[in-house]
Amino acid sequence: MSKSPFHFVAIGLAALGFLTGTALFRTESAVLTYGGAENAVLQDGIFDGSVSLGYSAYADQRLLSACLAGMTGVRRLANTAEDNLRFAGHCRSIADAAIERVPLSSFAWCVRAQTSALLGDFAAMNSELRKSRELGKYEGWIALNRNLIAEENFASLDADARTGNDADLAIMATSQTGIAAISRLYRADPEFRERMSKIASGLPADAQDRFVYELKRGLGAG
Repeated sequence: MSKSPFHFVAIGLAALGFLTGTALFRTESAVLTYGGAENAVLQDGIFDGSVSLGYSAYADQRLLSACLAGMTGVRRLANTAEDNLRFAGHCRSIADAAIERVPLSSFAWCVRAQTSALLGDFAAMNSELRKSRELGKYEGWIALNRNLIAEENFASLDADARTGNDADLAIMATSQTGIAAISRLYRADPEFRERMSKIASGLPADAQDRFVYELKRGLGAG
């Protein structure tokens, strides 16, 4: 029995769907099959440009988190200055793609701010920190990451970015994770202690009491 043209079209569409699905899976799994943000293989993929955004918000966040970890953690300390610039450049491309896909992603703007800081573009860093905060004002985990960038580049912050960093610290002061990060800065930097004391004094009374209690615990004084 002869096959109709529709039969061959159906076979062709099925094959095309299979190939497309395989390509999508390979792109997505390139991000999802590795471990967490500190995974060296995933970060190596970012460094050599072989890993790109997947097709889900979860995959995007994992890749952006790996970028941020590679630009702030052990890898940055171990890399040469040239390699850190290369890594940051690839992460900027990844952050740009994420922002093009989801312009309202506070975290993507935060990651882009870190790439700008490492690449020495502090005007862009200030603008991107501001944009990230506008889009994720009350998200404590993003505030914590913005603060890491801001504190490391404090001398390069403009007035608006410094005000935004104070607001991020006020948000951080309401959570245990945030206070743990604050306690490390509080212990190491007298100027930070003075800034943080002013910020804490503006918190509601119950939040102030909780902050002081947790801070003392973090400093080993309580």
